[in-house]
Amino acid sequence: MHLSALLLLLSGDVESNPGPPGGSRRGRPEPKPDKHQLLQEKVDGQETKIQELETLVLSQKEVIEELRTAQVELRENLESAKVESERRLKEAVEAEKVRAEEETQRRQVAERERIKLEMEAEKVRAKEEVAETLREAMEREQVAQSNLVPHHVRVRRGDARKT
Repeated sequence: MHLSALLLLLSGDVESNPGPPGGSRRGRPEPKPDKHQLLQEKVDGQETKIQELETLVLSQKEVIEELRTAQVELRENLESAKVESERRLKEAVEAEKVRAEEETQRRQVAERERIKLEMEAEKVRAKEEVAETLREAMEREQVAQSNLVPHHVRVRRGDARKT
């Protein structure tokens, strides 16, 4: 066992019982931290955090107020746009009604003109038919008169017989 003890001694600062954790290896305990100083450091850290939070809250209040102002403006703009849109829609509907009425009137006038032209064309066809009938009747009359002329001539001459 001497050999192992010698090897331990040669290897350096090796202790069989190192002692409590956090303690000095040389046997001197570290001084205990000052509780007052630790509490003061914690309080200082908390004050810094509180100031940061207060700054954050103030900046958020400003942002919230800006958002509220923007929201009010957007609502007003939306209401104005809605009113304007409704006005334009009414105008468009009225304009469409007028256009539709004008289109209806234009179609009615066109229909009346078409009917009038058809009636005129029918009158012209009827007159042409009458004229054609009269021509045919005149031709028949002429043919009949040409056949009757000699008979009339005979009757005028005093011949009472009909041939």
